[in-house]
Amino acid sequence: MAKPEPDIVIPDYSRAASAKNKQAVNGHILPDDGDSTGYEPHMASQVFKLALLGMTDTQIANFFEVTDAKIVTWREAHPNFRKLMDVGKQQADSDVAYSLYQSAVGGNITRQQVVIDDAGDHHVVDIQEQVPGDPQAAMDWLTNRQPAKWQKRSMVYNFEQPPYSPLPRNDPGKQNKA
Repeated sequence: MAKPEPDIVIPDYSRAASAKNKQAVNGHILPDDGDSTGYEPHMASQVFKLALLGMTDTQIANFFEVTDAKIVTWREAHPNFRKLMDVGKQQADSDVAYSLYQSAVGGNITRQQVVIDDAGDHHVVDIQEQVPGDPQAAMDWLTNRQPAKWQKRSMVYNFEQPPYSPLPRNDPGKQNKA
């Protein structure tokens, strides 16, 4: 997992941390972020972890037992909360995208296997295997990255009209002169 940007401070306090004292975290002195909206400084590190799990804003609100509007208020009032929530979501999305990409293209993996030689000794050997790409993962990747080219389309047929014919119809009143 990539480390957050340097200007992000991930608080690591317990719920019992005093709301009136300044806390030192990672060499930074953090002011008390607690406020009348129910926000507490330790919630920033929690929201980062929840975002990494792929939780939506509504699920995060349910975790904190607040409304969606309260999450919006906290994001606006507490830059560290907002930044950690955004970084957590971006990290989760990029990890899943990378995993989907790897599934789509396949590749080589190394696995270990125990073999017994003629003398009865056990040895661990590395075995290289080619893992084929997954066509469904490739389609998922392409339909999301290039929807104009790869999105599934539905064809609509009108059975009340005769089908279009690219060839001219023979008109009995005209003679073909060859």
